Amino acid sequence: MFKNIKGEWIKLKANKSFFLVFCIISFISIFYFFNLLNEEFPEDRLIFQDNLSKINNGTSIEDLNIEENLKKLKSLLAIPELMNGEEKIYYNKNLEIYKKDLENDKNFPLNDIMSLEDFKNRADYIEGYKDELDNSSQNLKEISRNPVLKSSSFLKRASLKKAEAYKKLVSENINLTMSNDKGLYILKNLKLIDYLLIILLFFTASNIFQLDRENKTIELISSFNNGTRKSSKGKIGLFITISFIFTFIIWFIIIISIYSKNYFGDLNRSILSCSLFRNFYLNLSIKKFLYLFFLGKLLNSLLLAGIITLIYSFFKDTKFIFIIFISFIILSFSSYKLIAENSNFNLLFYLSIFRILDIFNRFTDIRYINLFGLLIKENLFYAIVNLLLCPLIFLISLEILLKERNNIVNKEIFSFSKKIHAKTLLGMEIFKSFIMGKMYIVFIILIASLSFTSQIKLKGDESFKRIAYLYNFEKLKGNLNSSKIKDIEDLEKMYLKLEEKEKILEDKFLKKEISDQQYNIEKFDINRYLNKKEEFLRIRTDAINSYEIVGENKDLFIIDERKGEFNFEKSNVFALLNIISYTFIILYSLSLFSIDRINKLDSFLKTFKNGHLKLFNLRILIGLILSFLIAILGSLVILVNSNNNFYFIEGNILIQSLRQLSNFGRVMSFYKLYILLFIYTFISLFLSFEIGVFLENKFKNTFFTLLISGVIFIIPNIILLFNGPNNYFILNYLSSAYTVRVFLEKLGYVGFIGWLINMLSLIIFLFVINREIYIARKK
Repeated sequence: MFKNIKGEWIKLKANKSFFLVFCIISFISIFYFFNLLNEEFPEDRLIFQDNLSKINNGTSIEDLNIEENLKKLKSLLAIPELMNGEEKIYYNKNLEIYKKDLENDKNFPLNDIMSLEDFKNRADYIEGYKDELDNSSQNLKEISRNPVLKSSSFLKRASLKKAEAYKKLVSENINLTMSNDKGLYILKNLKLIDYLLIILLFFTASNIFQLDRENKTIELISSFNNGTRKSSKGKIGLFITISFIFTFIIWFIIIISIYSKNYFGDLNRSILSCSLFRNFYLNLSIKKFLYLFFLGKLLNSLLLAGIITLIYSFFKDTKFIFIIFISFIILSFSSYKLIAENSNFNLLFYLSIFRILDIFNRFTDIRYINLFGLLIKENLFYAIVNLLLCPLIFLISLEILLKERNNIVNKEIFSFSKKIHAKTLLGMEIFKSFIMGKMYIVFIILIASLSFTSQIKLKGDESFKRIAYLYNFEKLKGNLNSSKIKDIEDLEKMYLKLEEKEKILEDKFLKKEISDQQYNIEKFDINRYLNKKEEFLRIRTDAINSYEIVGENKDLFIIDERKGEFNFEKSNVFALLNIISYTFIILYSLSLFSIDRINKLDSFLKTFKNGHLKLFNLRILIGLILSFLIAILGSLVILVNSNNNFYFIEGNILIQSLRQLSNFGRVMSFYKLYILLFIYTFISLFLSFEIGVFLENKFKNTFFTLLISGVIFIIPNIILLFNGPNNYFILNYLSSAYTVRVFLEKLGYVGFIGWLINMLSLIIFLFVINREIYIARKK
């Protein structure tokens, strides 16, 4: 077995792209971890460490005077001009105490207040843990008795089991100790490393499993004694070894680095000492938790390697593997984000690869999986999945690889194409790409993905801030004209009167002209409205700014800012559309231009009387039509999705009606903007097609083309999906077919037209270059 692995390793290490990807992902992982390690947490503040040291030396929480210290620190945030005599004396006294801290730390006392409050919350949690656990048990029993729940319902049975687990835990001797929890919070925030592992394993598998297929050496290998078996075992063994070693090294470095800085605190205390695990049901020590966490990461890497191995074993074509993998990731991510973990369909949630990789969260609560009516604890479920499914997947993959032979495609396909009446050159090209290139399957997946994206429902933020906004919006919505400006001024006067009323009330209270009860009642009544002033000021500023730009116009409105957030700011739908559309375009460009090279048909194509130039122009025309059709489909998805979420904006309204577009630089209706955005989307998609053609014709390597295309078009949109539009602005220049909406506020009209012109110039340039490369290749 070792010799087989060594043989495959010799082939793999000759591929420089593998080491490039491996080094880049390793560097990003380590850099991200150490950046998080050096980030300031509450435990890093001196005030936290002093109190923790005193607690560990036997000082009681009462003797620390945390409430008094918090009061002193918070007094420094008060405004001296609004203080009475006693308050000012107290303020000056504390100012003298903390004078050096104020001079040396610009974030003092805010960071110390947060750190001390965090310390207090943790101490209160430990002190009241048993009572909280007992209350949780009782509450869960009450939930299970709810008459609304059927006796067989998943929620009722899960609640009863949780109540029993908590009741059992109350009677145990739990080592609850205050200690440094920073390391645990760091582990919780390292999900990015799991996502990087997915990328690394996918590209590593491509180098291992696709090499012999692309070089047409599978038949040669099978001619040797047990050649296919040895090669297959070597490939799978090498892939398992790489995934295991990468995971082991990365997480070993992480855990040892955190431990060396004592960020795990006392390893013998129970994990229940940390409020992150307050809902867990096992009394594990921190040491045992770290062992289980590390073991879980190793097992998960093997399961992920097994899934990717199965994909590469079952499917042979690189383009098709890529689209299957992207579809798997999108489906898995959607299940992870959109399916509730306590629903009757929660099995789909727990089978998501994103949930499987999130080991830390398995220890933060008691969760049950509804496995066809049977309730199974989450940790037990994943143990079964890892121990049974991993060997099974690898055995199935091995059996599939043992039966593999070269997929030889020859000129007989053209006689078959005549039977389906593909007599024209256009029919031939469509047949080759859709039938031979299996793009018809990819197209079905594209339509299914777009249909799914159009049905995404966004979760609304119903915080107090949103409620305050709606209160003011309902009073001011409608046409923004001189009459509306007067309404805004009247509402502003109302808030000013309330502020004056509040000052009078304060004076009366200080002079003891009113009782405490009357003061509290009137103060509460005033604050009910004054708390909404901040949102009013936002609406007022945006409305006046838009009115000054446009002037009196019947199509200028005050509309709900949520519509602007969805259509031009925060929606993940645009990033998903980019990923889906660019993936299909790139794969189709590869299908059109690589199929001749892969199937050795270059010489045969010279017999066409139309010539290579006409063939090239026809393929570019197909790409142009395809980009146009996908742009239409994507625009329809956005339209349907905005309508489903009730965020559709009528076309006749001026774009300055939205805060996000008030400074766009040109007054126009949404009809005109929608047309401009459609043109931009179409041009951006066609540019991605041209880039795909260039990479394929220039480098003649499917893996390299997919790798570079992924870096240019997919990764920026994944970053946008997870981190939002605030960063990586320039990365999205080439990959902004739909997400350009998110950047309109930063771009402005001139920047938007500039991007459009630049992309058109690139298209013309690439067309000329691709044409010359293609013709030269055929000579």
